[in-house]
Amino acid sequence: MDELQELFGEEALSYADFAAKLNEHGIKLANIKAGGYVDKGKYDKLAGEYAKYKQENDVSKYADYDAIKTELETLKAEKADAELAKEVAAANVDVKFQKFVMSEVKPLVTDKKDFKACLADYLKENPQFVVNSQRQGVFQKGSQPNFDDGNKGGAPSTNKKMNEILRGARKS
Repeated sequence: MDELQELFGEEALSYADFAAKLNEHGIKLANIKAGGYVDKGKYDKLAGEYAKYKQENDVSKYADYDAIKTELETLKAEKADAELAKEVAAANVDVKFQKFVMSEVKPLVTDKKDFKACLADYLKENPQFVVNSQRQGVFQKGSQPNFDDGNKGGAPSTNKKMNEILRGARKS
């Protein structure tokens, strides 16, 4: 109260004069009951703690957030593709066609049909991409030479043909 008496003296003031004198001397009034006042010491302490917290938790010292987010999304997509590639390989698709088959099957996936089911349907329609596990060696069934002397279906055996070629070479 003594500060106010020094500022205004003993004269009676109107509200407008009172407000003008407060502004002139940079004094702000607050209702303490309403919580409009904070002790300067407490304020300075909290301001210091806030500055320290902000410095310790400054996200700008880390790499660009958007770049990290983009990289994370890319890695998630690559992981998903790797898992799909495992499914394609497990379905016994020829190595030369695995990427192609995966690119063909991915668009077929829906909420009701997962990748595995779409892959199975695709491979039923396109069996040429599946490695034939029945194949043995270099020769396919029916392309192997027939060395037995039997005459099946009227065709001469390979052994008979070879003998004829060798006999013909001796005569000439």
